[in-house]
Amino acid sequence: MNVQDRAREITLPASGRTLKVVRISPLLLDDFFSSLPRPPDPPTQSVEYAGGVTKQEANPASPEYQVALDQHAYRNGLAIIDFCIELGVECEVDAEAVAKLRKWADRRGVTLPEDDKLLYVSRILTRGNEDLVAIRQAVLGRVQPTEEAVQQAAGSFPGEVSGA
Repeated sequence: MNVQDRAREITLPASGRTLKVVRISPLLLDDFFSSLPRPPDPPTQSVEYAGGVTKQEANPASPEYQVALDQHAYRNGLAIIDFCIELGVECEVDAEAVAKLRKWADRRGVTLPEDDKLLYVSRILTRGNEDLVAIRQAVLGRVQPTEEAVQQAAGSFPGEVSGA
């Protein structure tokens, strides 16, 4: 059985394009998530307690820390999208469209992904964030249970079992 036999088609909501999505090993997914950078530690501040004792306490409400957490989540989110496209999407890459975009980027000093499939799917084929989210959900939904899949499966379980 080849990869194409195990793929299922999805239609991207914004662009209307069709892609094939393939399974990713759950262990590979775990390896990937384990490799992502951890969130930053919150800054500390001096807190004075009764009796004049001062201690350093974490301050997760710091505005700067909240910005750092947002940036961390954004970078990890992009890495997850790249992972899903690189390993979970099968498609023909339009080499002419990729070359045209690379030429444009070179003239303007824009850095693009080196991988042609990643560039094609993420920068040319998709037309909005909803397309990227659909890819992520389709790929990860094939490895991790989704709420929709849990609800569908719940109906297939037998009801109460007598004598249990």
